This record gives sequence, structure tokens and C-alpha cells, in this order.
Amino acid sequence: MESDDIVTRTINGVGTIISISRKSHAQEIGEARAIANAVQGTKDVAGALEKLLPMVAANPEDEPFQHYVARVFDRVQNPDAYVIWKGIAARFPQSEIAFVRVLRWKIRLEGLEAGREFFELKFPYPPPQPSALLHFGRCLLELKDHDGAENAFRMVAEHPNATEEVLVELGRLYISKAQLSRAAVVLQSARDRFGMSRKIGSLLDRIDESQSAARLLSGDTAVVVLSRAELIELAFASAAVMRAPDLRDGNRTLGGIVLVNGSLGAGGSERQLVYTAIGLHEAASLGVMFGGRKIVGPVSVICRSISSRAGADFFLRDLIGSGVAVDEYFKFDESHGLANSHVRELLPLLTHLPSRMQEGVVRLTDVLARTKPDVVHIWQDGSALATSLAAVAAGVPRIVVSVRSVPPCDRPHRAKPEYAEVYRALLQQPNTSLLSNSHVVASRYEEWLGLERGSVHIVKNGVRDLSVAATEPTTSALSRSLGGDGERASLIGSVFRFDENKRPLLWLDVAREIAARNDAVRFVLVGDGPLLDAAVRHARALGLADRVIFTGSSGDVGFWLSHMDVFLLLSRHEGLPNALIEAQLAGVPVVATPAGGVAEAIDEGVTGTLLGSSDPVDVKAAADAVLAWLGEGVARQERSRKCAAWARQKFSYDEMIRLTLAAYLGLTEEASAA
Repeated sequence: MESDDIVTRTINGVGTIISISRKSHAQEIGEARAIANAVQGTKDVAGALEKLLPMVAANPEDEPFQHYVARVFDRVQNPDAYVIWKGIAARFPQSEIAFVRVLRWKIRLEGLEAGREFFELKFPYPPPQPSALLHFGRCLLELKDHDGAENAFRMVAEHPNATEEVLVELGRLYISKAQLSRAAVVLQSARDRFGMSRKIGSLLDRIDESQSAARLLSGDTAVVVLSRAELIELAFASAAVMRAPDLRDGNRTLGGIVLVNGSLGAGGSERQLVYTAIGLHEAASLGVMFGGRKIVGPVSVICRSISSRAGADFFLRDLIGSGVAVDEYFKFDESHGLANSHVRELLPLLTHLPSRMQEGVVRLTDVLARTKPDVVHIWQDGSALATSLAAVAAGVPRIVVSVRSVPPCDRPHRAKPEYAEVYRALLQQPNTSLLSNSHVVASRYEEWLGLERGSVHIVKNGVRDLSVAATEPTTSALSRSLGGDGERASLIGSVFRFDENKRPLLWLDVAREIAARNDAVRFVLVGDGPLLDAAVRHARALGLADRVIFTGSSGDVGFWLSHMDVFLLLSRHEGLPNALIEAQLAGVPVVATPAGGVAEAIDEGVTGTLLGSSDPVDVKAAADAVLAWLGEGVARQERSRKCAAWARQKFSYDEMIRLTLAAYLGLTEEASAA
């Protein structure tokens, strides 16, 4: 889709615009906001646009109406939002909101470096005006430069020409980030400069209400203003009074187990969650005895959403087909208004916690309290931030978090200060623990959070054979690429999400180097993601268009792996990459960067090659490593056998389930083996 006026073109496509009954401007804006906010999934988009586009057509010079059209696409993570926001920014060049949204999408689709280049074109140096400096700081937050943003905000607060409006906006920003102490300082300064206006007074009252609640909950009347970390710690401590001291029953069973994640998209972490859920469900169905307890379940999965964007339900069929129930908590009622709600005690603090925590608490807590699982097993950092407080407030006796990659502090595009604050507050509670699939990742989390060495338990990925069956379009695509006559071409491939971390453009640079040395090689990339279109364009620019298959999101991963000769992965950050293990299980040698726990997923020189560096990557060395694994006949068959045998022994599915249950029951590895 081109980057011109998508909103106008869509409006023109409507044909005759029906007349709109006149309402006040504020009423129309409120209605547009409500329509956009009501969108909860991809199926809602068309209905929302049908209502919003006539409003835009009737108010072509009114920027907010166009914002709400763009936000409909934002809410379902549709990349067309990027094009729409760029159109809005072109029509309203002074729009700070449009610039921030364009920056956000550029980072998501093209990476942090592209985002920084775009930002520096607008801001080669910090602007002198307080309002522009506030906008500058907001952009730095998008770029995950929290120190730079805080420096900009401090300059705004101290600027002699800062208006009341700018200081109030800065105070609101700090409140939204749960930084109440900083908000209080800014707003008190605004009061001293401009007097106690209604806006300043309202925000100071909000802070005072929160601190009054904090004094009440903590029993400390000396509390003045709490930091965000102190608020989070207090919220966990207040919620913990409702927790059961340990597994509740006296008849030696392990009851309900709930696995929580953001979605069921086509990722390695999601595949492992699905494998774990199915394995636990099978154990409960058989009434397996483990650690002196009978596993009775039920086992279920709750995601934030599997319908809010395309592909978020990739693994749904696997779970439903195995009998595992799946829910979406963003559709649960906000039940904190009920008299018996477990959320009521947290209400005074709730609005000052990070927004995802608020959503998790108000939508998930009472559902967990009502169903009373023995274990809540949360997957990945984002879900830990969103739902760990809900699990504590619901009284869940055992809470486990699986971390799947290096910590957020090592991934600038994921960095948020509140991650560490939530983890530390959670791990102060009894019967909570972290699991990792990699020794390297576990060690980094221990260092980051100041934990004792060995306190993060290791549960390595477990793999199962993937089906090698495929649909006709898939088999035809392979046949066209490899050729049906003469000697078979070699196939180099990978399976990943097309994003900045997996570096698909760099992967194609290595492919060009390989192709220049071996004309018989072809390439396949399996997956989808924000950089897919850029990768297709890059392949064309490199002259590889007729030698690379881009499958998009595919359910035929096992088929593609079974036809690869070498698997290449060039990640910048990793935990224990599932695709790398599955490739070896399929008999395919691998070449990969030494990111995170990758070294634990390769038997160097036997099943694959570890490159010298993750950043930078030597393109020529990577090509050398791939070409060295190409071979035919008996040598190829023997190599394939060794790869599959090693992966099956090292990453046992049964062992993964055993260690997961041991973590739930607090058993040592020796005790669980017995």
C-alpha cells in the first residue's frame, strides 16, 4: 500500500456520504473515541470504519477524527496504521500525536535504528521551547531512551518559560507512568508559579488520594509520596494477604493449572506453552501420580487476546483439538465493582500502576479467584508485568513465571523500568519462582534482579516430531524452486518472525554471498512479521527474487524443515530457540549466532556451527559455515541421523513435563526424578 492519503481514498470509495445529524463538536469527538476504543478484534474493524469515515468526511480539517480511524488499525496491530498516520502527519505537519505514532510504527516495522534516524531528522538537537522539549522527551520514550527522556522532562520542569499547560501535561505524563513523586514535584511547582487552578488541583488531589490509600494499606502514616517501585511493592504486599499459604487440599492432588500468555501467535515460546499445556492435560487425563500427588487438573490456557490481530490464534487449533480450554482475558468483565471482588482492596492504588497491570488485575483477578487454580504459570515478561499481581490478588497458592529470552535490560526495544520492579515485588512473595529454558538466560535474570545463583530453575524445551504433510500450494512452491529435472538443488532455510531481532535483511545478505558461490542453492524463509515486505524488496534488490521462497505464516513448518539442507539463524537476542532444535530434530544441521542460550542448543561440529559473534555478524564467515555443511549421499544421511538423535535425547518432551511439574510442587530435580 502506498504512503499517500489512505483515509481520503477510503472515504472516496464509500460513494455517497450520508448526512450526519448535527451534534456538538465535543459530542462527535466523544462518539468517535468510543467507536475506536470499542474495537476488540479484527472482525470489528469494518463496522468501526463504517461509522468513523462519514465523520472524517464531514470534518476534513479536523485532525482528531482522523486519529480515531488510525487508532482502529492500531488496536488490531494492522501495519496499515503506519500508512494512515503518515498521511495524517503530512496533512497536519504540526501534529505531535501523529509524529509519535509514525515513530512508534517505524520502530515496530523497521527497527530502533530506523526510528532514531527518523527522530533525528526532526530533532537534530534538543529544542529550546518547553512544549517542543516535552514532545522531544516523549519521542525518546518511544526509542526506549529513558535516561534521555527524563533529562528532557527535568529541563521542561525547570524551564522559566514553561506554561501552566505544559507543566500540567508533564504532571499527567508522570502520573500515567506511575511516577507520582515526580508528578507531585512538577505540579507543586506549577501551583507555586500559576496558583491553584482547577487542573492542577485535580491532579494533586489524585496523587493525595493514592498516597492516603498507601498510608492506610501500609500502616505508615509518615508516607509522603511513594515512588512507582514502592507503589508496586505495596500493591503486591496488599494483595498477598488473600493468598493461600500453600497448595490447599489435603487429599494429595494437584488441581487446576492455568497457563497465561499474551497470545497464541506463531512463535517458539507459544509452541512450548502449547506443548506444556497438552502434556499437562494428558497427565491429568491419565491421573498420573507425581511427587506424591495425583495430577487431576483441569489444565487451561488464558491469553490476553487471540482475536485482536491476525495470526494471534495460530496454535488455537492444537489446544482445542487436544481438549485444552482457551480464554481471552481482555474480554472478561471488569468485575472490581462487585462487593465481594478481590480487586476492591487494590482500587486506591490501581490507577497509578502501569496500564497493562491495571487491565490484568481488573479483568483476570476475580476469574482466577472464582476458579481457584492451584498453579498459575505465566509465560514471558509482558504477561508477567500484566498478570502476576492478578494471580497474587486472586489467592493462587503457586505462581510460576517462564522467561524465554534474555532480560529486558539486554533488549533495548523491550526495556521498561517497571519490569524489574514487578519481578522483585512478585519474588518477595512465598511460593513464587522463575523458570528458564537456558542456563545463560537464567544467569542473566539472576544478575539483573539480584537473585542468588541457581534460584532460576532450568526447564529446557521439549520437542515433538512435526508433521511433514503439506498442502498442495506448499509442495508446488517447493517443486518450482528446486526444479523437477536433473540434480536436486540444495535448500537453505529458516523459520522465524520477520522482525529486527531475527534480522531477515542480514539473512538475505548472507544468502546473496552463498548464491554467488553456489548457483545450485535455493532459499526458503518461513514466517511472517513486520519486516516481511521489506525482506521481499531486499531480496529483489539483491537479485534473489527467483531464488527465495517467502512462505508467510505457515502451518507446514515440518514439511519445510524436512526439505532443508542447512538451517541458518542470525538472531540478535535469544533464549533457547525452538526452531533451531526442531530443525535438528528434522535431521538438519544448523548455523547460528551465539545469542543468549543458542550455544546450549547446538552440538558444535556435530549438529551445527556457532558463529563467532552476534553483533556484528561476518557475512562471509556465515556463508562459509553454511556451505561447509552441504553434502550428499551417505555423509548427508549420517549427519541427519546424528542431528535428530542428539535433539531427541537433549530436548526430551517427557523431561520437560517432569521438570515443569517439579517446579509447580517445589521439588528438587533429584526428588522429582525419584
